Amino acid sequence: MIENDPDRNWQKVHWISPLARTGSFLVLILTFLIYQQRELLVQLYQLLSTSDGRTFQIALWSTIGGILGVLLLFLIYSYLAWRRMGYALEGDSVHFRSGIIFRNERQIRYSRIQAVDITRPLLSRPLGLGVLDIEAAGDGDSHISIAYLKVDQLADLRTQVLTLSEGAQAAPGQAQSGQAQSGQAQAGPAQANQARIDQASIDQAQPDSEAARTLPAATLETAAPVAGIRTVTGRGLARDEQEIGFYRLPVKRLLKTIALSLTFIIALIMTIAIIVMLVLSYVIPERQLVFRGILVGLLPFWLPYLNALWKTFNTHYHFMANVGVKGLRLHQGFTKTENQTLPPGKVHGIELKQPFLWRLGGWWDLHLSVAGFSRGENTQASLGLVPLAPAATLEEIHRTLNLLVGDQPISDPEKFWHDALYGSREEPSQFEVAPAASRIFDWFSFRRNALFLNEQIVVLRTGWLNRRVGILFVEHIQGQYLAQGPWQRRRELGTIQFATVARGATARKAKNFGAEQCARWSGQILERAMGPRRTGIANLWHQKALEMEAQAPKGEH
Repeated sequence: MIENDPDRNWQKVHWISPLARTGSFLVLILTFLIYQQRELLVQLYQLLSTSDGRTFQIALWSTIGGILGVLLLFLIYSYLAWRRMGYALEGDSVHFRSGIIFRNERQIRYSRIQAVDITRPLLSRPLGLGVLDIEAAGDGDSHISIAYLKVDQLADLRTQVLTLSEGAQAAPGQAQSGQAQSGQAQAGPAQANQARIDQASIDQAQPDSEAARTLPAATLETAAPVAGIRTVTGRGLARDEQEIGFYRLPVKRLLKTIALSLTFIIALIMTIAIIVMLVLSYVIPERQLVFRGILVGLLPFWLPYLNALWKTFNTHYHFMANVGVKGLRLHQGFTKTENQTLPPGKVHGIELKQPFLWRLGGWWDLHLSVAGFSRGENTQASLGLVPLAPAATLEEIHRTLNLLVGDQPISDPEKFWHDALYGSREEPSQFEVAPAASRIFDWFSFRRNALFLNEQIVVLRTGWLNRRVGILFVEHIQGQYLAQGPWQRRRELGTIQFATVARGATARKAKNFGAEQCARWSGQILERAMGPRRTGIANLWHQKALEMEAQAPKGEH
């Protein structure tokens, strides 16, 4: 327990945490100063080397003493920062504090937690350390990073936070919650949290507990992609951490998708141009300055493409998607491994995209739309898009949609999803296509523009060169509005946009559909929104995965 703060039951992080936080900043400052003053340092060294031995020794020992003094101050500051740094699971929130001079304390309510991730940077892996990232609903910097903890501590803390999050969301609708909270108040903060964990475990995990205990054990091999639904267990996994795998990205397929991307093609063309300029600068010496000038001009444009290719490989390396009792479990990363958990009910929509060149392999990119992701590491993360199947085959797409969307009241689900991915207006389907009057506004995507709406989902099909399909859960639609421009009014067209918390949802706007269609869809959404909220499809993920595993052929387990 951290001293001099009796208000909360603060737990310490690993002692190396402040060293890692401030050490990298210190190294950056020293590197910058050495680079800026490199000429002065060289001159000073030359002056000292030509002086007498006593002067050189005084300068040498003074330098060593100064370095040791700075290092001592750094260690003292890190120790004080470590005593101040800590986390606590108290009341209805998770807390994290840090800082000595500028003190900072962050908190996230359990009911607002959207995802809990375990990340292990390359340098922390040999020490067995990692970071727990907790994402909350809301824009801006709405997340907490608890760094660093031992791997076992990370797994236990993740389970504890997820259990408390489930209990916080279930408590308002339960009659026993008031009695549990009154008992917790008498027992004190630590006992109250434990009681909440136990109660949440009973309320939320009871249906899955027996199923989780009877899951067949299987070893996670690294050679072949997943052939179907299978149970994944491993050393150190608790009962509620046993996972059922449904997607895996082979490294060979990942390399193929990178090679068939526009980014790779542009980088390849620029690489060839750079090599040609380099060769010509030696073959034609009189034009060497011109060729090298072109070479230097290409480098600032070439390097970002290389960085984008590396980031794709580094992020999606050995990507796996599993289902656990606590929700979806995503595992990925090469130099920095990430283990992400998405609790049930946090997924607001699904996005499927097929770049033009990916048609050669029949792959689709499937992302989930999740509210509240604030870490702007890339555009997709800032929009709340989480990769679930970065390069999936048609069979894997069918299996994933069957798991996520569940059993829909539609005839011939396999044909329905095939029409959503590849269909057009000429083919009969359950989709409502855009009227012929909209062709003047959408010359190329006109043949694919279509929408399907039922009591549970909205499916929007669009895209010409790059095919796109957006799926939005009706239970997460916050509202909708209709728009009609002057040119649309003349052709009796309109646009309907569905308001969602998740900014990355692709099924939000259906443009240039019939005005009658838009008005009817708006009325249907409003009618369903007035009724009681149904139990979300996402809450049945684990149960559905168990059913799919039981129905799969024995050879696919």
